Amino acid sequence: MKKLTAIFSFLLCASLLYAQSEPVQVEGYAYETDNRGYLPQVQIYFMRAASRDTVFKVFTDSAGYFSVHLPKGEYIARAEKWIFRTLEKPFSVGDEKVFLPLEMQRLPGYWFEMTLASEYDSTHTAEAITGALIEVYNNTKQEEVLVLKDHPYPTFNMALQPGNHYTIMIRKKGYFAKRIEAYVNIEGCILCIDGVSDIEPGVSDNLTSGLKEGTLLGNITLTPATLDKTLRIENIYYDYNKWDICEDAARELDKVIAMLKENPDLIVELGSHTDSRGNDAYNLSLSQKRARAAVD
Repeated sequence: MKKLTAIFSFLLCASLLYAQSEPVQVEGYAYETDNRGYLPQVQIYFMRAASRDTVFKVFTDSAGYFSVHLPKGEYIARAEKWIFRTLEKPFSVGDEKVFLPLEMQRLPGYWFEMTLASEYDSTHTAEAITGALIEVYNNTKQEEVLVLKDHPYPTFNMALQPGNHYTIMIRKKGYFAKRIEAYVNIEGCILCIDGVSDIEPGVSDNLTSGLKEGTLLGNITLTPATLDKTLRIENIYYDYNKWDICEDAARELDKVIAMLKENPDLIVELGSHTDSRGNDAYNLSLSQKRARAAVD
Protein backbone atom coordinates (compact mmCIF):
# COMPACT_ATOMS: atom_id res chain seq x y z
CA MET A 1 0.00 0.00 0.00
CA LYS A 2 2.86 2.35 0.86
CA LYS A 3 4.49 1.56 -2.49
CA LEU A 4 1.28 2.34 -4.35
CA THR A 5 0.93 5.65 -2.47
CA ALA A 6 4.51 6.59 -3.34
CA ILE A 7 3.98 5.87 -7.04
CA PHE A 8 0.75 7.91 -7.03
CA SER A 9 2.50 10.82 -5.30
CA PHE A 10 5.35 10.69 -7.84
CA LEU A 11 2.93 10.76 -10.78
CA LEU A 12 1.00 13.64 -9.23
CA CYS A 13 4.17 15.70 -8.74
CA ALA A 14 5.32 14.92 -12.28
CA SER A 15 1.94 16.04 -13.64
CA LEU A 16 2.13 19.28 -11.68
CA LEU A 17 5.67 19.97 -12.93
CA TYR A 18 4.62 19.30 -16.52
CA ALA A 19 1.63 21.62 -16.16
CA GLN A 20 3.90 24.35 -14.77
CA SER A 21 6.41 24.03 -17.64
CA GLU A 22 3.92 23.58 -20.49
CA PRO A 23 4.53 26.27 -23.15
CA VAL A 24 2.11 29.17 -23.36
CA GLN A 25 0.96 30.77 -26.61
CA VAL A 26 2.32 34.22 -27.45
CA GLU A 27 0.65 35.87 -30.45
CA GLY A 28 0.36 39.34 -31.91
CA TYR A 29 0.78 41.64 -34.88
CA ALA A 30 3.59 43.81 -36.16
CA TYR A 31 2.32 47.11 -37.56
CA GLU A 32 3.59 50.55 -38.52
CA THR A 33 3.17 53.59 -36.31
CA ASP A 34 0.06 55.75 -36.69
CA ASN A 35 -1.90 52.64 -37.78
CA ARG A 36 -0.43 52.77 -41.29
CA GLY A 37 -0.81 49.04 -41.86
CA TYR A 38 0.32 45.60 -40.72
CA LEU A 39 3.84 44.55 -41.64
CA PRO A 40 4.64 41.22 -43.32
CA GLN A 41 8.05 39.53 -43.21
CA VAL A 42 9.13 41.08 -39.90
CA GLN A 43 11.73 38.83 -38.28
CA ILE A 44 11.11 38.47 -34.54
CA TYR A 45 13.66 37.05 -32.12
CA PHE A 46 12.40 35.88 -28.70
CA MET A 47 15.22 36.21 -26.17
CA ARG A 48 15.49 35.43 -22.47
CA ALA A 49 15.58 38.73 -20.62
CA ALA A 50 18.48 37.82 -18.33
CA SER A 51 20.90 36.22 -20.80
CA ARG A 52 19.53 37.60 -24.12
CA ASP A 53 19.83 34.11 -25.57
CA THR A 54 17.49 33.54 -28.50
CA VAL A 55 15.06 30.71 -27.79
CA PHE A 56 12.81 31.13 -30.84
CA LYS A 57 12.56 33.20 -34.02
CA VAL A 58 9.73 33.64 -36.48
CA PHE A 59 8.57 35.81 -39.42
CA THR A 60 5.21 37.58 -39.50
CA ASP A 61 2.85 36.35 -42.23
CA SER A 62 1.29 38.41 -45.03
CA ALA A 63 -1.15 39.95 -42.53
CA GLY A 64 1.57 40.86 -40.00
CA TYR A 65 0.52 38.05 -37.62
CA PHE A 66 2.81 35.77 -35.59
CA SER A 67 2.33 33.03 -33.00
CA VAL A 68 4.81 31.04 -30.87
CA HIS A 69 4.70 28.92 -27.71
CA LEU A 70 7.14 29.75 -24.90
CA PRO A 71 7.75 28.43 -21.37
CA LYS A 72 6.97 30.74 -18.46
CA GLY A 73 9.52 33.45 -17.84
CA GLU A 74 10.76 36.92 -18.71
CA TYR A 75 11.51 37.65 -22.37
CA ILE A 76 12.44 40.33 -24.87
CA ALA A 77 10.93 40.39 -28.37
CA ARG A 78 13.31 41.91 -30.93
CA ALA A 79 11.63 42.85 -34.24
CA GLU A 80 13.64 43.65 -37.37
CA LYS A 81 12.58 44.78 -40.84
CA TRP A 82 14.41 46.67 -43.58
CA ILE A 83 13.87 50.49 -43.46
CA PHE A 84 12.31 50.22 -39.98
CA ARG A 85 13.90 50.91 -36.62
CA THR A 86 14.72 47.75 -34.68
CA LEU A 87 12.25 47.29 -31.84
CA GLU A 88 12.92 45.56 -28.51
CA LYS A 89 9.95 44.96 -26.23
CA PRO A 90 10.10 43.15 -22.86
CA PHE A 91 7.21 40.90 -21.80
CA SER A 92 6.35 38.14 -19.35
CA VAL A 93 4.88 34.69 -19.97
CA GLY A 94 2.66 33.37 -17.17
CA ASP A 95 -0.34 31.03 -17.04
CA GLU A 96 -2.46 32.85 -19.63
CA LYS A 97 -2.04 33.38 -23.36
CA VAL A 98 -0.07 36.56 -24.17
CA PHE A 99 -1.08 39.12 -26.80
CA LEU A 100 1.99 41.08 -27.93
CA PRO A 101 1.47 44.04 -30.32
CA LEU A 102 4.69 45.29 -31.96
CA GLU A 103 4.55 48.88 -33.21
CA MET A 104 7.45 49.68 -35.55
CA GLN A 105 8.69 53.07 -36.73
CA ARG A 106 9.79 53.61 -40.32
CA LEU A 107 13.22 55.13 -40.96
CA PRO A 108 13.44 58.23 -43.17
CA GLY A 109 13.43 57.07 -46.80
CA TYR A 110 11.24 55.48 -49.44
CA TRP A 111 9.96 52.00 -50.21
CA PHE A 112 10.06 51.56 -53.98
CA GLU A 113 7.74 48.91 -55.48
CA MET A 114 8.34 48.23 -59.18
CA THR A 115 6.56 46.18 -61.84
CA LEU A 116 8.34 44.86 -64.95
CA ALA A 117 6.54 44.63 -68.29
CA SER A 118 7.39 44.55 -71.97
CA GLU A 119 7.16 47.69 -74.06
CA TYR A 120 3.81 48.02 -75.80
CA ASP A 121 2.20 50.01 -78.58
CA SER A 122 -1.03 49.99 -80.58
CA THR A 123 -0.28 46.55 -82.00
CA HIS A 124 1.29 44.86 -78.96
CA THR A 125 -0.08 44.59 -75.43
CA ALA A 126 2.18 44.77 -72.39
CA GLU A 127 3.24 41.44 -70.88
CA ALA A 128 4.53 40.90 -67.37
CA ILE A 129 8.23 39.97 -67.29
CA THR A 130 9.55 37.26 -64.96
CA GLY A 131 12.96 35.58 -64.70
CA ALA A 132 14.93 38.84 -64.87
CA LEU A 133 18.31 39.57 -63.29
CA ILE A 134 17.94 42.61 -61.01
CA GLU A 135 20.99 44.30 -59.49
CA VAL A 136 21.00 47.38 -57.25
CA TYR A 137 24.22 49.26 -56.47
CA ASN A 138 24.65 52.10 -53.98
CA ASN A 139 27.05 54.49 -55.70
CA THR A 140 27.39 56.69 -52.63
CA LYS A 141 28.54 53.86 -50.36
CA GLN A 142 30.06 51.89 -53.25
CA GLU A 143 28.35 48.66 -52.30
CA GLU A 144 25.93 46.17 -53.81
CA VAL A 145 22.64 46.18 -51.91
CA LEU A 146 20.41 43.77 -53.83
CA VAL A 147 20.81 40.92 -56.35
CA LEU A 148 17.82 38.91 -57.62
CA LYS A 149 18.72 36.17 -60.10
CA ASP A 150 16.00 34.64 -62.29
CA HIS A 151 13.48 36.59 -60.22
CA PRO A 152 10.24 34.57 -60.46
CA TYR A 153 7.89 37.54 -60.13
CA PRO A 154 7.23 40.62 -62.28
CA THR A 155 7.38 42.80 -59.16
CA PHE A 156 10.18 43.62 -56.73
CA ASN A 157 10.81 46.24 -54.07
CA MET A 158 13.71 47.95 -52.39
CA ALA A 159 14.52 50.69 -49.88
CA LEU A 160 15.86 54.08 -50.93
CA GLN A 161 17.65 55.87 -48.10
CA PRO A 162 18.29 59.67 -48.03
CA GLY A 163 21.69 60.89 -49.10
CA ASN A 164 22.32 58.08 -51.58
CA HIS A 165 22.59 57.60 -55.34
CA TYR A 166 21.47 54.18 -56.58
CA THR A 167 21.89 52.43 -59.93
CA ILE A 168 19.34 49.73 -60.74
CA MET A 169 20.19 47.35 -63.60
CA ILE A 170 17.57 45.00 -65.02
CA ARG A 171 18.52 42.32 -67.58
CA LYS A 172 16.35 39.77 -69.34
CA LYS A 173 17.26 37.60 -72.33
CA GLY A 174 15.56 38.92 -75.45
CA TYR A 175 15.30 42.51 -74.14
CA PHE A 176 17.52 45.54 -73.97
CA ALA A 177 19.02 46.01 -70.52
CA LYS A 178 17.40 48.73 -68.44
CA ARG A 179 19.34 51.19 -66.29
CA ILE A 180 17.59 53.30 -63.65
CA GLU A 181 19.28 56.06 -61.68
CA ALA A 182 17.74 57.10 -58.35
CA TYR A 183 18.89 60.13 -56.36
CA VAL A 184 17.48 60.53 -52.86
CA ASN A 185 18.09 63.92 -51.24
CA ILE A 186 21.35 64.31 -53.15
CA GLU A 187 22.72 66.60 -55.88
CA GLY A 188 19.77 68.95 -55.51
CA CYS A 189 17.16 66.19 -55.84
CA ILE A 190 14.75 65.38 -53.02
CA LEU A 191 13.73 62.30 -55.01
CA CYS A 192 14.75 61.99 -58.67
CA ILE A 193 14.34 58.73 -60.59
CA ASP A 194 15.40 58.41 -64.23
CA GLY A 195 14.41 55.43 -66.37
CA VAL A 196 10.97 54.58 -64.98
CA SER A 197 7.96 54.76 -67.27
CA ASP A 198 5.70 56.28 -64.62
CA ILE A 199 5.82 56.65 -60.87
CA GLU A 200 3.27 57.65 -58.26
CA PRO A 201 2.66 57.46 -54.51
CA GLY A 202 1.21 54.20 -53.30
CA VAL A 203 -2.54 53.97 -52.91
CA SER A 204 -2.41 53.02 -49.22
CA ASP A 205 0.76 54.90 -48.24
CA ASN A 206 1.15 58.40 -49.65
CA LEU A 207 4.28 60.47 -49.30
CA THR A 208 4.56 62.51 -46.12
CA SER A 209 4.11 66.25 -46.29
CA GLY A 210 7.84 66.76 -45.76
CA LEU A 211 8.71 64.36 -48.62
CA LYS A 212 10.93 62.38 -46.26
CA GLU A 213 9.32 58.94 -46.43
CA GLY A 214 6.62 56.91 -48.14
CA THR A 215 5.94 54.19 -50.66
CA LEU A 216 6.28 54.70 -54.41
CA LEU A 217 4.87 52.56 -57.21
CA GLY A 218 6.77 52.41 -60.49
CA ASN A 219 6.23 50.72 -63.87
CA ILE A 220 9.37 49.67 -65.75
CA THR A 221 9.11 48.70 -69.43
CA LEU A 222 11.78 46.65 -71.21
CA THR A 223 12.25 46.98 -74.96
CA PRO A 224 12.42 43.70 -76.94
CA ALA A 225 15.76 43.24 -78.74
CA THR A 226 14.47 42.26 -82.18
CA LEU A 227 16.34 41.79 -85.45
CA ASP A 228 16.58 44.88 -87.70
CA LYS A 229 15.30 47.18 -84.95
CA THR A 230 16.17 50.81 -85.67
CA LEU A 231 17.50 52.98 -82.83
CA ARG A 232 17.47 56.66 -83.72
CA ILE A 233 20.29 58.79 -82.29
CA GLU A 234 19.55 62.50 -82.17
CA ASN A 235 21.86 65.50 -82.59
CA ILE A 236 24.70 63.83 -84.51
CA TYR A 237 25.59 66.74 -86.78
CA TYR A 238 28.79 67.68 -88.62
CA ASP A 239 30.10 70.99 -89.87
CA TYR A 240 30.19 71.49 -93.62
CA ASN A 241 32.81 69.30 -95.27
CA LYS A 242 33.93 68.02 -91.82
CA TRP A 243 33.82 64.67 -90.03
CA ASP A 244 35.00 65.73 -86.55
CA ILE A 245 32.70 64.79 -83.67
CA CYS A 246 31.35 67.91 -81.96
CA GLU A 247 30.62 68.17 -78.22
CA ASP A 248 26.84 67.63 -78.51
CA ALA A 249 27.34 64.59 -80.73
CA ALA A 250 29.92 63.14 -78.33
CA ARG A 251 27.39 63.21 -75.50
CA GLU A 252 24.87 61.31 -77.61
CA LEU A 253 27.47 58.75 -78.67
CA ASP A 254 28.42 58.23 -75.02
CA LYS A 255 24.86 57.03 -74.49
CA VAL A 256 25.31 54.50 -77.29
CA ILE A 257 28.56 53.29 -75.69
CA ALA A 258 26.76 52.81 -72.37
CA MET A 259 23.98 50.87 -74.11
CA LEU A 260 26.49 48.59 -75.86
CA LYS A 261 28.31 47.93 -72.59
CA GLU A 262 25.02 47.02 -70.93
CA ASN A 263 24.04 44.80 -73.88
CA PRO A 264 27.29 43.07 -74.92
CA ASP A 265 25.49 40.59 -77.22
CA LEU A 266 24.16 43.30 -79.54
CA ILE A 267 25.50 43.59 -83.08
CA VAL A 268 25.07 47.15 -84.35
CA GLU A 269 25.27 48.55 -87.87
CA LEU A 270 26.10 52.25 -87.94
CA GLY A 271 25.32 54.45 -90.91
CA SER A 272 26.07 58.08 -91.77
CA HIS A 273 25.09 60.32 -94.67
CA THR A 274 25.74 63.71 -96.26
CA ASP A 275 23.52 66.26 -97.94
CA SER A 276 23.01 66.39 -101.68
CA ARG A 277 25.91 68.76 -102.37
CA GLY A 278 28.96 67.26 -104.02
CA ASN A 279 29.32 64.31 -106.38
CA ASP A 280 28.63 60.71 -105.42
CA ALA A 281 32.26 59.69 -104.97
CA TYR A 282 33.00 62.69 -102.72
CA ASN A 283 29.87 62.17 -100.61
CA LEU A 284 30.60 58.45 -100.21
CA SER A 285 34.11 59.19 -98.95
CA LEU A 286 32.82 61.88 -96.55
CA SER A 287 30.07 59.56 -95.22
CA GLN A 288 32.61 56.82 -94.54
CA LYS A 289 34.88 59.26 -92.69
CA ARG A 290 31.96 60.47 -90.58
CA ALA A 291 30.87 56.91 -89.74
CA ARG A 292 34.46 55.98 -88.83
CA ALA A 293 34.75 59.06 -86.60
CA ALA A 294 31.57 58.02 -84.78
CA VAL A 295 32.91 54.49 -84.26
CA ASP A 296 36.27 55.72 -83.02
